[in-house]
Amino acid sequence: MGKIFSIFGDNFSERQNTIEKIKSKFSEFDTFVFYSKELSFEKFKEEVYLFSLDKIKLLIFKDAFNLSPDIKKFFIDNFKKIPQNNYIIFELYNYPDGKDIFLEFILKNTNVLRLNKYNQNDYVEMFRKSIRKRNLPLIIYSINNLFNTTTNKNLSTHILGILISEISYAGDFLKNKKNFNYLFDLDREIKEGLLDPKLAIELAIIKIFNA
Repeated sequence: MGKIFSIFGDNFSERQNTIEKIKSKFSEFDTFVFYSKELSFEKFKEEVYLFSLDKIKLLIFKDAFNLSPDIKKFFIDNFKKIPQNNYIIFELYNYPDGKDIFLEFILKNTNVLRLNKYNQNDYVEMFRKSIRKRNLPLIIYSINNLFNTTTNKNLSTHILGILISEISYAGDFLKNKKNFNYLFDLDREIKEGLLDPKLAIELAIIKIFNA
């Protein structure tokens, strides 16, 4: 399988510098740039199937969240079949508002390069919104970045507090009470050093949202 990169960032120069660093790893290659809004599935197939097999190919998709649903589905269904001499870069300027299968695919299956200079408050807000929208991939993404942007020993308690606050708006009282007890016990076990905070919180969220 070829290598797939996702570059998240709203700064054009930073994205271009990152692309140049990736390109510098190869001595000879053909570069193809696609502008997602203008790319039809028919044109995409035509271009893809015309690629030669004897050179490294670097395919760059600008503003990739604007790719058509057919093209996104093509990548999700076929990314494991991408030849070794193909490299793909998805340029992404921002995140979709709701749950997005293509975002889930990107976070799980590509080399993610984050250029956005988000601070901890940005990731807290992203975490809150993703809980409300039940966007599990973005929840996990937010948690990863929260733990990567601080050494605060009370971070796990803060995250669990936000989670409890947000799920309290749900209408199922008995289910909420069960979740609250579970999260309070989890907080205690983390504080006692019995559990890894990040892993425990991620597993708890997956359990709650898949219940």
